[in-house]
Amino acid sequence: MTYDLIIRIFMYCRRLKVLDFKRCFELSGDVFRSLFLAGRELCASLTSLNITGMNSIVQHLKVVFRRLPNITTLILNRTNVNDKVVLIISQCMPRLEHLEIVKCGQVTDIAILALASGCPKLAYLLTRRCKRIQNISLLQQISARGGKEVVYDDSGSDEEYSDFDDDDD
Repeated sequence: MTYDLIIRIFMYCRRLKVLDFKRCFELSGDVFRSLFLAGRELCASLTSLNITGMNSIVQHLKVVFRRLPNITTLILNRTNVNDKVVLIISQCMPRLEHLEIVKCGQVTDIAILALASGCPKLAYLLTRRCKRIQNISLLQQISARGGKEVVYDDSGSDEEYSDFDDDDD
């Protein structure tokens, strides 16, 4: 997919709800950021975003996430997101219901606490293979609050995510 094609999609699909950038490894962070800065209408309608494996864009997520208040589903698997990015999510995405942060080795308990207080609609949180999340009871408390489903697995198989070769937890 070329940059020009992505721009056309953003220009002509003003009611686009779902964007899946999984495996778009060649999309640079600057291009990703400029798409969201230029496409205000898209940002207003977008409810689901998947950026699995896109490590090159992590430094731009703070700016992008501030423009996505209606996101209900966010998939950040195998990205280098950290607590700062998750704090932005907790501040800017009050409608978030489904969050996946699989193999995001920089996310800690601090981020999970922020999600618990900042995302009241969060009903599903997947934190598989996030080695710095240590407080399992914290996840259990979130799960107990309002029937939330919190999935935490520090070991487990990586079969679902084996289509990536990197192992930088």
